[in-house]
Amino acid sequence: MSPLRVALDRWEAALICAHVPAARYLGAGLNTGEVEDVLRGEGLQAVPDVVTFFSWHNGYAAGRPNELMLDPAGGHLLPLTQALEDYRGNQAAYLQDMDPGWFPVMARTGGWLAVDCRPDSGSPGQLRVWTYCEPLAICPSLTSVVGWWTKRLETGTWLYTPPGEAVRGWVIADRPAPETLESASGLV
Repeated sequence: MSPLRVALDRWEAALICAHVPAARYLGAGLNTGEVEDVLRGEGLQAVPDVVTFFSWHNGYAAGRPNELMLDPAGGHLLPLTQALEDYRGNQAAYLQDMDPGWFPVMARTGGWLAVDCRPDSGSPGQLRVWTYCEPLAICPSLTSVVGWWTKRLETGTWLYTPPGEAVRGWVIADRPAPETLESASGLV
């Protein structure tokens, strides 16, 4: 099993333990060949992290809203069909500044998490957090970011409060996360 798949399974377990509603509605994963065919059909590398991500879960189960948030920044899974539609739209329309070849794997409030799938990339699998006009952060890999999210949940730095509580939804705890979380994330 790949390091990313191990990290994704651990993240899913942490989401379930934290009672995050989105975790109950994760859809079935795709066949790896199907993901590879879609990426290659767009002239992209079938980067193992992207293939693993969509074979883990392909968005949410049918009939569930895509806006179910998996983190405090509004992250939610995209099914491969929506990711492909977003990729094509970004390339053709308003995101002329988004380098061709960065394929979205998750949507977030105001943008996407996109993985470098350029055929000539010197760093395939690198991750960028994109807003509608520019990259905000560059991370070494999807594995490192998923590990960072998991640690945030496991340490109680990110909390999800269920209905009936005074504050409902995501809460970022007042206590600081261990300093190693920041450096391990690749975000600093």
